[in-house]
Amino acid sequence: SPYTIYFESGDYKLFPNPTTGPFELNFFVKTSGQMSLQLINTLGQILDKRSFYYDGCCRIELFDLTQYPAGVYFVVADLRPDTNRADGLYVIRHSGLKVVKMNK
Repeated sequence: SPYTIYFESGDYKLFPNPTTGPFELNFFVKTSGQMSLQLINTLGQILDKRSFYYDGCCRIELFDLTQYPAGVYFVVADLRPDTNRADGLYVIRHSGLKVVKMNK
């Protein structure tokens, strides 16, 4: 869809990845708006869900997979901006960011 774009590599940093449990997701997007995050497993089960106002730069979210088994997880991120782009389109940023959990 022309109304949805993916987060690019410079828009975020997720580390450590792989992790033994704790990890952080840092956002550097210069667009303000409503951000929602869902931590899900490969079955699509929501393990953590949060929503907040993103003010246009530099937010750190901490997660912890310690209580979950080793495997692949995803942080599904959506940013719904406050305003349209310069070309008049209302474009949502969306991505599923892969996280690998390893045993200690």
